[in-house]
Amino acid sequence: MKNLLKRLLRYEPQPATAELRRILSTDRAPGRAYCPDNEGDLIHALIRTHGYRRCLQTGFGTGSTALYMLLATEPGGTVLSLDWATNNFNDVGRRHLAGTRFESRHTLIEEPSFRALSRLLQAETPFDFVFLDGWKTFDYLAHELFIINRLLSDGGCVMFDDTHMPAVHRAIGLLTRHYGYREIYYARYGEPAALRAYQVLTSRSFRRPYRAFLKAIPVAEQAPTHDYTFYRRF
Repeated sequence: MKNLLKRLLRYEPQPATAELRRILSTDRAPGRAYCPDNEGDLIHALIRTHGYRRCLQTGFGTGSTALYMLLATEPGGTVLSLDWATNNFNDVGRRHLAGTRFESRHTLIEEPSFRALSRLLQAETPFDFVFLDGWKTFDYLAHELFIINRLLSDGGCVMFDDTHMPAVHRAIGLLTRHYGYREIYYARYGEPAALRAYQVLTSRSFRRPYRAFLKAIPVAEQAPTHDYTFYRRF
């Protein structure tokens, strides 16, 4: 019965992203993590719906998430990936992008994301969409969110991967309770109710595997910016 339910609830990828699945199916690296079809489709839908043009991600690896962002930002949007990886970990991603029409709009910086983000903040480099899939201890995430909140355009989006992890769950509390971000309504971006049931059934958890939040309050109006005694438990 359980296997039957899984088959009935299984996600059907969107035709709009079929090209990427073809790219990623060739020379696929065994044992490496790839962006799931449903997560990639949500990324694509978020970017296209809001017209985001400048994307940032922590983590690169197979390049699969970057490809979804690059497709969604066509024709002229850009994607910047930050990933400090050893032993040529990012070579798989480079290989997937090589020779595609997406390659020229992608930049990879191979160093710890907290260092690169500090430079981006100093340069006041703006972004519309940020995908967080780098180092996931709370101290790193809290530091990075402080910076990302200041670089993200009003109405921009921050999306987290691996949101079942305790540190990521707590970082989301920081983003929503301190900075006033609001979680998206997933059905608006094409996620079927059956997918949510499938996630709960397969993970045995009510926590989503990924979550996305919109910047609802400009930085100057956020409580921590103008109230130095601000504190809220999360």
